Amino acid sequence: IDYDFFKRNISGRSNVEIFSELFPERGAAEQLALADEKEALYRDLAVGDLQAMKGLASLTEWLKQRGVRCAAVTNAPRQNAELMLKGVGLDGYFEHVVIGSECAAAKPSPEPYIQGMKLLGVDATEAFAVEDSKPGMQAAIAAQLPLVGVTTTQSARELIEGGAILAVADFEDSLLWNALSTLNTD
Repeated sequence: IDYDFFKRNISGRSNVEIFSELFPERGAAEQLALADEKEALYRDLAVGDLQAMKGLASLTEWLKQRGVRCAAVTNAPRQNAELMLKGVGLDGYFEHVVIGSECAAAKPSPEPYIQGMKLLGVDATEAFAVEDSKPGMQAAIAAQLPLVGVTTTQSARELIEGGAILAVADFEDSLLWNALSTLNTD
């Protein structure tokens, strides 16, 4: 698997989509077993090796100081999401962690974002999403959320063409901070 294959076929997608597409000849139970094995391998490799994106601590502190309520919305399995959040120092930061596979439909369906907004008691006019994958972007846009795209798996051009209102390299990007300075968080 090279990076282009990963970007096209795996990044941001649910395991159900990934494994049913890559292994259509295998039954659902075997696809699930393969997905579980992949995720266990990921967790083994990720322990102690996760690093927060530049500026993440500043962004989360800025949001916290202003009382902005936050939910993490991901297609990652819960064990992976919890490992990643703990690994980057955000264990317990989010009020809710919404897992795509625990919703009626995973991303690219808007359902995980709709569930996150419902849990926070906000609507799309009071929220925004940060995404780096196509399925995540599709979900956020379908949920009518303003979208900040992060150029980890897609170019700025791809993010903007996909519907992001802003494309940033990381959370230190001045474009992000200029946009945040215009928000009313009262």
